[in-house]
Amino acid sequence: MSVTTDVTRGAQEQMLESIELTQKAALEGFKVWADAVEKMIPETPNAPNFLNEWPSAEESIDNAFDFAGKLLANQRAFTKSVIQTTRPVAKRAAEEASGAPNRTTAAKSNRTTAAKSK
Repeated sequence: MSVTTDVTRGAQEQMLESIELTQKAALEGFKVWADAVEKMIPETPNAPNFLNEWPSAEESIDNAFDFAGKLLANQRAFTKSVIQTTRPVAKRAAEEASGAPNRTTAAKSNRTTAAKSK
């Protein structure tokens, strides 16, 4: 593994740890808020429960994150395909830019030599 990869992964881990700590603090805040609001909600007997007809919050969350996971996997596969498709051209362009001889440079050289000898 390269040094750059190690540094990148270390930074990613630190970021994830920071996010988890922030989420923990936010969750505590939501708990305090929910406890306070619950005490203020009046009891309403015989109120219709329209929420039974909707998916639960957990089902909605799972559905959204499952879709996001599939979308991300699709984007990963697509991005890798783009790299595989364009790698030969990018490599050739890099060789041209660096002046490294390759078949294109050799072909140009042969044409130039042939033109001069006429």
